[in-house]
Amino acid sequence: MPFIFKLYAFWFLTKSVTCSCLPEINKDGFDNGKQKYQIIKSGQFPAIINESSGLIANTDSSLWTLNDSGGLSELYKVDFNGKLLETKPINAQNIDWEALTKDKKGTIYIGDFGNNSHSRQNLTIIKSQGSNIEKIAFNYGNQTAFPPDKNAKNFDCEAFFWFNEKLYLFSKNWSKTNKSVKLYELPDRGGNYTVYPKDSIFIKTQVTGAAVNAIGTEFALITYGKLFIFGIENDEINFKKPLFCVKFSKKQTEAITYINDRDLMISNEQRELFLLKRK
Repeated sequence: MPFIFKLYAFWFLTKSVTCSCLPEINKDGFDNGKQKYQIIKSGQFPAIINESSGLIANTDSSLWTLNDSGGLSELYKVDFNGKLLETKPINAQNIDWEALTKDKKGTIYIGDFGNNSHSRQNLTIIKSQGSNIEKIAFNYGNQTAFPPDKNAKNFDCEAFFWFNEKLYLFSKNWSKTNKSVKLYELPDRGGNYTVYPKDSIFIKTQVTGAAVNAIGTEFALITYGKLFIFGIENDEINFKKPLFCVKFSKKQTEAITYINDRDLMISNEQRELFLLKRK
């Protein structure tokens, strides 16, 4: 590994290990969820899955995952220990795949909306049902410069989920002065859309994954170093019901999914897979 990447990895590990839930507990009203979960390392992905950036759970105790930018246009089916079960080619380019979700019919949605540079103008969600591919294109209505000023860099996204025929996207904030996570809403149908923030909340770390449970009572956000759980009331996805924050320092965590109504699986880009069992 080149020295620059070793240096970055060390900086990243130090940052995630030393982070705390106190900023969000004090500002947003989260409870400390330190005792809420038992965290178990359940397995490791094979080398072909070297940058897991999205997870969705299947009913047969398996998961789908994907690699982000630079990866092949494929989905990988694995068991809960990370063992590869199946490879599924997707007839769409992997510009920067960053997230996965699915609807109640089993249709898979791939978030090709990674935008670290904040200069992309071809943000897309790939809707895959069997061999049929449909594209949901969108742009941020409040972004006027590509890239914007460094203190306005909040137009990246690596986290979304499907809920009640809509897609909910959460920004990965790069601004050093405004630690706001923005929530966007999109139809789950093909088209070209302009989106504006529906809600926002202070989160000090960058959001890299999102998931909602099947009964629609809560959703989760994973960041570099923390897990956040929100309640859902009246089928409304927003930040009005923060429940608890859990410190989760497991390297570069980028993907999360519910495997039932309470328990979660989380993966990182170091090929590790974790089970979080609610106590």
